[in-house]
Amino acid sequence: MAQRRDKGSGSISQRNDGTWTGRVTLGYDENGKRKVKAFYGKTKGDVKKKMAEFQADIIRGDYQQVIKRSVEGYMTDWLNDVKQNELKPSSFDRLEQTCKYQVFPYIGTLQMGMVTPEDVQGVINKLVDKGFSYSTIKKAYNAMNACFTFAYERDAIRKNPCRRISLPKNREKEISDVVFYDDGQIEAIEKAAMVKYGNGVYKYQNGWYIIILLYTGLRIGELLALKWENVDFNKGQIKVTGNLKEVKSRGKSTTNYMTVEQSAKTKSGNRIVPLTNKAIDALRYLEEHKHSEEYVAATKNGKHISPRNIDRTFRQILTAAGIEQSSGVHSLRHTFASMLFKRGADPKAVSEILGHSDVNITYNIYIHLIQEQKVKVIDLLND
Repeated sequence: MAQRRDKGSGSISQRNDGTWTGRVTLGYDENGKRKVKAFYGKTKGDVKKKMAEFQADIIRGDYQQVIKRSVEGYMTDWLNDVKQNELKPSSFDRLEQTCKYQVFPYIGTLQMGMVTPEDVQGVINKLVDKGFSYSTIKKAYNAMNACFTFAYERDAIRKNPCRRISLPKNREKEISDVVFYDDGQIEAIEKAAMVKYGNGVYKYQNGWYIIILLYTGLRIGELLALKWENVDFNKGQIKVTGNLKEVKSRGKSTTNYMTVEQSAKTKSGNRIVPLTNKAIDALRYLEEHKHSEEYVAATKNGKHISPRNIDRTFRQILTAAGIEQSSGVHSLRHTFASMLFKRGADPKAVSEILGHSDVNITYNIYIHLIQEQKVKVIDLLND
């Protein structure tokens, strides 16, 4: 009986042209297809030497412990043991989702130390082919790079396979990507949000929050974290200092969520936002009928309102307003910005009101609206 090869030692055979080749199984791809590494040489001895050097790299240092672990297994431990301590709960949730849906399906079954730059590039190319946005693709790359860098710096792998990877070009947002409403639709949304039953009770208990979002440009989390102490009616302004997020309740079913208050999204997120008359009217009503002494937005029991409930209300209001385009509540923030640009607001001022970390973010999102306004200014000279 022939002696069986050690597991993972590979096989060596002679080719038709007289040269020799060796193969070592590295793992399996997302389709269950075996992935192998090939070695070539003029003699059998040459190939055996190359394979021995490769195996020596494998067993060097912590490699022996890590090399045969799957990417999914290693990255999951990295998430739970390292990143969960570093990130805000909402940021950790996003990173975990990125790994689960944009990384693991493609290289999750490969052995950690055997992943090549071609494998990483393959993930990027597949995400591009599936039509994922640049932001999603960049997050997937960043997740892989961070994890493999972590492993490399601890001598757990021989090299970081995420180096010299080609990412798709980050195209500027097209106007079709940014949903906002025109004056007629804004009027219809306001009217639908404030509709009452015959007994005078408002149909949508969250309708006033829709008005505030529409006329302040706040993120939904910023509104839900807004405290009465940060509302200044005398100066007609609010101070944004926090951001409410829904995150997974760890240790329980992933279908369970809890709300947590975090610091502002960015340093520039801590800001003063001037109030329009309609925003002030909405806040005055909520102050008169408030359910919480601390938070502007609260349930009848004084608890935090779920961001999903506000978003659900907004979609119902869109339907009632006869607006077929179904978009999330974030479109109110875009609509607020569009109203400012249409009235000639300076991009820098809009950027500061919205709490963007860089005015270039404002330019990239609203470039077409800004260009439109420039054309109108020139038309004034022609007139």
